[in-house]
Amino acid sequence: MNERRQILYAAYYNEGVVALDVSGELHGDLADRLIGRIRPGGPEGTYTWGVMLARGSLYAADILTGLWQVGVEEVE
Repeated sequence: MNERRQILYAAYYNEGVVALDVSGELHGDLADRLIGRIRPGGPEGTYTWGVMLARGSLYAADILTGLWQVGVEEVE
């Protein structure tokens, strides 16, 4: 979670890692708040079960392909 920018990074199993805008009030379906997605092992080889943001990098633990480090771009 990037509290300053109000972005939640979540593991979404075969969909990889998703970034969601969690600013303001949250009601119902959050699909329209999707900022981005990454599938570390590609569309057919991803099963991400854990994600953590630390020191400007996103770390994703993927059951099929291992641990990934992804840079997070700061866009204002």
